[in-house]
Amino acid sequence: MTGHEQAEHQDQNLHDFLGGGSQRATMNARETYPRTRLIPTLTGSIYIKTVTDPFMPDNLPPERWQPNRTVSAPVWSVPSVSIGMWRGARGLCPACGIGHVFDGYLTVVPECAHCHAPLGDIRADDAPPYFTIFIVGHVMFPMIFALETLVHPELWVHAAIWLPMCVVLSMGLLRPVKGATLGLMLRLGLIKDHGG
Repeated sequence: MTGHEQAEHQDQNLHDFLGGGSQRATMNARETYPRTRLIPTLTGSIYIKTVTDPFMPDNLPPERWQPNRTVSAPVWSVPSVSIGMWRGARGLCPACGIGHVFDGYLTVVPECAHCHAPLGDIRADDAPPYFTIFIVGHVMFPMIFALETLVHPELWVHAAIWLPMCVVLSMGLLRPVKGATLGLMLRLGLIKDHGG
């Protein structure tokens, strides 16, 4: 079979495959090739294969797909971990130390008014409350244990002392701990990606 006869045979197969549509439908379907096909492998790699004809096997060697791993440098300055956490704990922007992190008690501003660091894209989520509970528990437990061991007060005395103290310590530490967490996350580059 010559090349021209093979092409006509392929056109007829495609015509039959499409249900016997018009010649225009056949040509429109053939115009969608060549197309690229992603082929997953057992190891998790993905190969890219260009298919030139739907009815003929493609003997081209596969190309290994590599993701884009380039990281662009941020526009704002990135301080050290300790400086970023200290600035955040004081309620200042971890990047520049001039703008404010919070708009209200715990609401993070979308971006720093001074250096435009995307503070609103840092998702601290449950980390600050977890760290706050950890700190408050370690501060209060030795005092509770010492009072119980030395004095043996009634249960209502424990409740009257420790419950308000726990609330005050938690509310007082939550904001600085959240700011310090934002400073740490900014330094580590843990910022929500809008690209995809």
